[in-house]
Amino acid sequence: MHKHEQVISTSAEVHYRTGIIQPNGYVHWRRKGRMKHNLITDAGLNEVAAREWAKCFEYGAIGTSNSPVERSSGATTITAVGATVTASAPYFEAGDVGRLLRAATGQTGYITVFNTAQNVTWVPTGTDFSAQAGVIYYVNRTALGTEYRRTNTYRTTGSDNVSIWNGPNSEWSLQRTYLYPVETAPVTIRELGWSWGTTGTNLFGLDVLPGAGDALIAGQQYIVQVLLILRFLPAASTPAPNVGTNWNTTGNISVVSTNEAYSVAIVNSVGATVTGGDGLEPGVNSGARKISLYSQSSYALPGSTNTAPACPTGTTVSALAMTLSAYTPGSFTRTKSVLMGVSEVVGSWWGVMISHGTVTPCVAVKFNAAQSKDNTHTLSVSFRFTWGRRFPAAVPLCHLKQGVTNSSGICEINYTDCAGNAQTFYRNIGSPVVTTVDMFCIRIGTPVTPLNGANYLNNDTPCG
Repeated sequence: MHKHEQVISTSAEVHYRTGIIQPNGYVHWRRKGRMKHNLITDAGLNEVAAREWAKCFEYGAIGTSNSPVERSSGATTITAVGATVTASAPYFEAGDVGRLLRAATGQTGYITVFNTAQNVTWVPTGTDFSAQAGVIYYVNRTALGTEYRRTNTYRTTGSDNVSIWNGPNSEWSLQRTYLYPVETAPVTIRELGWSWGTTGTNLFGLDVLPGAGDALIAGQQYIVQVLLILRFLPAASTPAPNVGTNWNTTGNISVVSTNEAYSVAIVNSVGATVTGGDGLEPGVNSGARKISLYSQSSYALPGSTNTAPACPTGTTVSALAMTLSAYTPGSFTRTKSVLMGVSEVVGSWWGVMISHGTVTPCVAVKFNAAQSKDNTHTLSVSFRFTWGRRFPAAVPLCHLKQGVTNSSGICEINYTDCAGNAQTFYRNIGSPVVTTVDMFCIRIGTPVTPLNGANYLNNDTPCG
């Protein structure tokens, strides 16, 4: 038997903003309308193994408790040596077991044992670090402290509900705007979350509002806008090591198409999930996507696009649909695989893909040298999908500005940055060209690729 496995990764982050609709219809966006990063729970990441990303936040929830979702060390520093983390002053508590600790320099790990208020055992994902600040994230939470309402009713004005493809970052941004009933008595909302279910302890993400929360009186209506950003990697042709058994699979790998018809479920203008594309969805396998081989030696991996590029010539599809591996909670990993029989795909092959039949590749691998399969061996091919949360950038989202489409079909954004400097950036929003663009949160990043005298912004985030 020949074996082959490659890895595809998806990182996710969620941002939200809240507003109060007055009886006359005017929307007062709270905190100047700025999007705030929130916590994705472990329960939410586990649910990705069972459904499309877009279905994980079909319901919004609000509550009246201010139960924390994270705890900063403040002036207290933490130091990690191996499996032990030590704090300079009392910081840890018994309830931290199962929570995620992240150091200022980015090392993360789950706390497994509470030893003392200044000492815990953890499972690190990075190197040791010296004294620095840290944050404990309550990723094991699954519910609001005191849930008040839950809804899957969406406001459908303008770009309230939308899916936007950001090509340079290989990202889909999926947005929904939850609309809650008109209040009949005063209430203060202090926490909120999003979920895949109508009731229960099943929150994909949650947060506690800053300060005193959002106070509403009779006649007002609460509105919450949530943006899920998914980044699919590798977004360009990337060297891949030999992961084969009896096949030398050294070569390159790339996501090829994130088109919604083949690869990813998206959110439409009324907030509904549009399914059909599941080639890059780790928890779904409709059977329409297959693992295939191709014999075109000149095929060059095009990198991530939102189009539906043609498959290489000589593409042969396995007669069997992919199978999903069993999921282990907390692993955030799942495999799609196929076993090709002795009489299948006999020949010489230059690469392997997940594709929509012989029409559109979702992800592809190009070998450095052709590999052969004869009629006396089977071939097992697996693509391993991993996913996780992406933490906020060091520089926060800091400015909102209206974008317009210029004569070149590029979204042009003119604004003043956080330092008071005039800036012009362009954002290619793909095809078809959008002629009106709503607000954008501008994250100050490194300008790249001059265009018409200005630059693209390499890490902008669209928001309502």
